[in-house]
Amino acid sequence: MASFAHVPGGTAYERLLFTVLGRRKDTTAVSANGSRSIQDFFRGLKRNDNAADELFIGCHASFLGAMFIDLDAFRTLPSDYEKIQEADADRTINIPAGVGKSTTRVHVKGCRIGHDDCLPYLREFKRALDNPVQVTAPKFFHGLYSGSGGVFEWMGEFWEINAKEAFKKREDLVTAFQQQNLTRLGGTKVKPDEVNTWVRKELNLKPTPQKPEYKITLPWPVSINPKTDNVTTLDNLGAQCRSSLEEHVQVYSGKPPKTAADLKKDLKSDGLFVTTHPFPIYKRHHYASFDELFDGCTWQFAKKQNAWIGRHFVYALLIPVVKPPKPPKTESDELIFNFYPNKGNPTMNFREDNAAFPLFGQV
Repeated sequence: MASFAHVPGGTAYERLLFTVLGRRKDTTAVSANGSRSIQDFFRGLKRNDNAADELFIGCHASFLGAMFIDLDAFRTLPSDYEKIQEADADRTINIPAGVGKSTTRVHVKGCRIGHDDCLPYLREFKRALDNPVQVTAPKFFHGLYSGSGGVFEWMGEFWEINAKEAFKKREDLVTAFQQQNLTRLGGTKVKPDEVNTWVRKELNLKPTPQKPEYKITLPWPVSINPKTDNVTTLDNLGAQCRSSLEEHVQVYSGKPPKTAADLKKDLKSDGLFVTTHPFPIYKRHHYASFDELFDGCTWQFAKKQNAWIGRHFVYALLIPVVKPPKPPKTESDELIFNFYPNKGNPTMNFREDNAAFPLFGQV
């Protein structure tokens, strides 16, 4: 089996991901060497007569439906749904004959791009690749943690609340999360007092356009079973509570709608917002309908930009994914992880086939 990985980015996460993928069995992590795009990656494999059973593409990704990796030489970041469509039409990221086989699978490594709401994006990406047999991506936050003798790969539950107005009191945000009746992988219910612990007092509840995001890291101990990298517990993986301000900017080249009501009528007929769109804007922001998105924002007109700007707040909890408890136990703190040692073979407790745990979206 031959696998090849492409992680051209230079952030700490991407550098670590390049290392991790290169430690997988029968996998070659291809150095960027100035070749940044997916198109360049495929061309390099074709040039070297590399036939691939698996192709790994690693980058930062957004649960709003976008990857932060160049598709080709013609499109800028982020690589959203519309740019994937353009690349599909131009056939610039088709897996070349000889590189792809009838059994080739493509695995994207990036946070939450395999979430159920993002599957339309993943399907369009599959079409743009010329329909390999399968494309997968994480449903969850994709985490990497450097230990003393290697790297842990883990996933994070990501629960969020959209709010038109900022919460004024931490207690009200705690209650809002508790009312969601959160469940972990496997169906274990999150206890109300856990939410109270996770929503930190120091979290800024009202981000601004000048500082639109806050992340507070919190200790959340997990057990490592069996003992790996000389540890049986970890408490600093990167659990977080977050707050952010999201903006929806509608720029007009001509005369804009006079009122928010007029704007709503205008946008409702826009092709990106209609229910027949495979991946409408409201779905990308995890709203059930256009009305829910529009009414869930505060809209203001920005004269200098000749644009209407809609704003809403997002609050999130990021908690490591643990194994479902085995009866008669009702709780578990055992982390689901892979481990890639500096020397020797990796420990693979989960894979993209979801045979052990359903961690990946698949199309």
